[in-house]
Amino acid sequence: MHSVTSHRWTGLAILIGLAILCTWSGVPAQEIRPKAKVKKGTTVDQSSKAKGNGKKQKKSSNSRTKKGQTNRPSKKPPSKADVEWVWSKPARLWFAKTETTVAQYRACVDAGACRPRHHREKSDDQYCNWGYSDRDDHPMNCVDYWVAVKFCEWSGGRLPTEKEWYAEASDGGKRKYPWGDEQVNCYLAIWRDASKAGGCGKDRTWPVCSQTEGNSVSGLCDMSGNLWEWTSTPFGVE
Repeated sequence: MHSVTSHRWTGLAILIGLAILCTWSGVPAQEIRPKAKVKKGTTVDQSSKAKGNGKKQKKSSNSRTKKGQTNRPSKKPPSKADVEWVWSKPARLWFAKTETTVAQYRACVDAGACRPRHHREKSDDQYCNWGYSDRDDHPMNCVDYWVAVKFCEWSGGRLPTEKEWYAEASDGGKRKYPWGDEQVNCYLAIWRDASKAGGCGKDRTWPVCSQTEGNSVSGLCDMSGNLWEWTSTPFGVE
């Protein structure tokens, strides 16, 4: 779970585990050398947690993200595991629109590319989504760094670097949060509201893209909310 304030990353995880968010730039994953296996955090100031106030922010227009995208490569990303790719102008590469779902991850397991020993399931912790028959559209969590790398490689992409993730999440440093500068609430992100249990009262994750009003400038879902996400490099190293 993330927000993007002043390059200061602090934990505000609502539930256990990290999610997988892949990128595709046409550059082989092995050429982007991982520097550390670290988790990305949130930078919401915990002293100013906002309660849901019923106010919704107008969703960014698709025309804004498409206008002037002359740097978009003509080659399209792969389509394995039904990953929907979205072009990020700030990061200048393709991102998966959503965190990897349980159903998408299962396809990797069924193909023999992702191994169960690299993830936990509901029998290990009630918050782990693997093993719940009704959570196919939830983000796959409780995975280690190496299976996150493996899934992205299997799907044809790679993990984003911290710099790439931040570029999209903040619109190149222009936004406090992926959706803009409005304080976080449960209409914009799935988080631990001070007045509710984790997950905006559900005490679990929500299906990916449940709160599209909180999408990033290019239309990515849950860059702040639901879960933290793996990156291939740690904060402050690049």
